[in-house]
Amino acid sequence: MTKEELSDLVERVNLLWRSDMTMADKKALKGVWWEYLHDLEAGRCKTIIDQYNLRGDWAPKPGDVRRLYLLKSVPTHMDCWAEMRERYTTINSGGFWEDSGEVHELTQSIIRRLGEEGAKMHTNGDRSEFKAVYEQELGTWIERVCQLKPLPK
Repeated sequence: MTKEELSDLVERVNLLWRSDMTMADKKALKGVWWEYLHDLEAGRCKTIIDQYNLRGDWAPKPGDVRRLYLLKSVPTHMDCWAEMRERYTTINSGGFWEDSGEVHELTQSIIRRLGEEGAKMHTNGDRSEFKAVYEQELGTWIERVCQLKPLPK
């Protein structure tokens, strides 16, 4: 995102929720929003801001926009389960699993964590155990990816 695109986003938030800010307030606000959003794509951030506007009467904080932006692509526990089962079914039937790079990193970390035990998971009880692992890995993933990136120079 460029600073001009960010400026447009902050103006949009200001127009949608509060119109009584001074120029000094807007400048300070833009600095904070830049810290949180500089490494994200402006169009998706605008969509998130617009969704906030349609849902309620409070303005999103830059951390809200960042979190929603990053979490939008996260697979559900059922998506991860299906991906893992597909991988092990292919391997167990004599096939070779070639990672195309399209498997979400959260799914990859779950498969790595479970190791060969994942290949033995089939039942509803196994799925419940898998969901617990998913939730732990999701928490770790959220902590890591939602961290602020260094500002560009």
